[in-house]
Amino acid sequence: MDQDFYIEESSPIKVIITIIIFMALIAGGIYFYMDYKTKDNIKLKNVTVELGDKLSTDISTYITGNNIDTYSLDISNISVDEDGKTNSTGEYSYKIKKNGEVKKGKLYVKDTIKPSFKVEDLNVGVNEDFNPNDFLIKCEDLSLPCSVKFKKVKDLELNKEEGTYKTTIIISDAAGNEEVQDVNLIVSGEGTLAKKKASNLEFDHLSEEDTNWDKTYTLKLDKGINEESIEYNDAINLVSTKEYEFSKSITDKKILVIYNKYNYVIGFSVKVTFDDNSYIYITKDNATEKEITNEEEN
Repeated sequence: MDQDFYIEESSPIKVIITIIIFMALIAGGIYFYMDYKTKDNIKLKNVTVELGDKLSTDISTYITGNNIDTYSLDISNISVDEDGKTNSTGEYSYKIKKNGEVKKGKLYVKDTIKPSFKVEDLNVGVNEDFNPNDFLIKCEDLSLPCSVKFKKVKDLELNKEEGTYKTTIIISDAAGNEEVQDVNLIVSGEGTLAKKKASNLEFDHLSEEDTNWDKTYTLKLDKGINEESIEYNDAINLVSTKEYEFSKSITDKKILVIYNKYNYVIGFSVKVTFDDNSYIYITKDNATEKEITNEEEN
């Protein structure tokens, strides 16, 4: 019986059937492999880019699959500067195109880098108002503005008595990246901080962005003043109640307030625009002033 069973299992018909099945499996495998290779089978990636990094134009950064070089990439929706570097955080979309078919993927621009800064010890008078930002001399970051706070909120009351106090501040950018720094708060009998802020006459920023401003002053103050002060009201009134005469017609007049780094006002610049869309920033050298009196206003 054992011999008959062996002969039956080894019969030519079953051997042929086994070979056919085996060959079919190989053929099927080859078919599916070739089908996979010829199809694109692409998959879009969720891409994250650091703020300030150059945006990649390599399509492999955005998709995986076969024949990806037959697709075109559209990243025109992503905000970049003239050098192709990302300049604004947020969620964007990119497009992959082929034969009229468009697929959209997501790209995230994030700022994960801590700010670079410089601080100094702060001198204030007893009970003199101050802000933790006053410790900050310089802060460089792609996500401005930088802000400063005490690690311990109660340290805001260290100005109650004279002395030198070691405290810890936290410097952060607009994206929430933080750095911790130890500093000294020196409290003395005189109000030294206000004097320091008022004596700084170095330009830091304008009341509104104007990249064309040529650093000229219509009125330059001999000390910095607070916007809440009577001196500010007098100065802004002086600037705003002057008329300027030119050979061309004025279509718009704008007063730019000039600040130092402590947000103290150090001057004003009047910008006038003419009917031909040209403009100038007023100085005594380029305008004829006419004081507006109360009688003229009435």
